[in-house]
Amino acid sequence: MIRHALIVEGNPTERSSYRIMLERSGFSVVESPTAEIALDEIRERERFDCLVIGDSLPGMKGIELIAKLRRSGNKSGIVITVEDSQAVDMECTTEGMDIWSVLPKSRIVELPKKASDASEYSRADKHKNMLSRTISENLQFLKDLSGVPA
Repeated sequence: MIRHALIVEGNPTERSSYRIMLERSGFSVVESPTAEIALDEIRERERFDCLVIGDSLPGMKGIELIAKLRRSGNKSGIVITVEDSQAVDMECTTEGMDIWSVLPKSRIVELPKKASDASEYSRADKHKNMLSRTISENLQFLKDLSGVPA
């Protein structure tokens, strides 16, 4: 199964190198130079398995983009690439964000592994939600069948 990643990075050189790393690891990749374009890409596509987001984007910090995505209900796995991981760790914790991984740029060679982990977490969450809906629908069917009020 192909995994889909969106790279949101203002620096074209970094964006290109992230793309190469992820494509070599089996990801289908879409690139975005800004948070605004990334939001459009996310609206157009049902779901990305993984979002790789830079911490310094034109017009919006990466952490702001993540907060906006989580408030809208987006559950894609997220890897944020940063210069200062401690500051971003604190911001993510303060914002109550989940499914994220902070990756210092000094360890960017770990990106394919981090993206794969985020993707798997995202897919597991999607399957959990589908299973939960199926169980709810089956329970409602059984209630309807037995005549028990909902």
